[in-house]
Amino acid sequence: MNRRLYEEPPPGSPLAIGQDIGRAAHLLFPGGVEVTEEPWEHAEAVVRTAALMADAGVPAIFEAAFAGRIGRQPWPQDVSDAR
Repeated sequence: MNRRLYEEPPPGSPLAIGQDIGRAAHLLFPGGVEVTEEPWEHAEAVVRTAALMADAGVPAIFEAAFAGRIGRQPWPQDVSDAR
């Protein structure tokens, strides 16, 4: 996997603002669970999100991942199994 070194985004940039919003969300919803899968692990993140949504004890989900239907393609099998 080709990983780039992380650099802080410039202040005021969309990425920096998004990170600020994420930090505020964690403060507003204590006890929330973050979906931490990497971007290339999208299918796993979708399954984890579905499992967290089914858990009534989870007050909030941060960085949730979803999959939708495109045209007539069926849902990925692993997502429907997680429900």
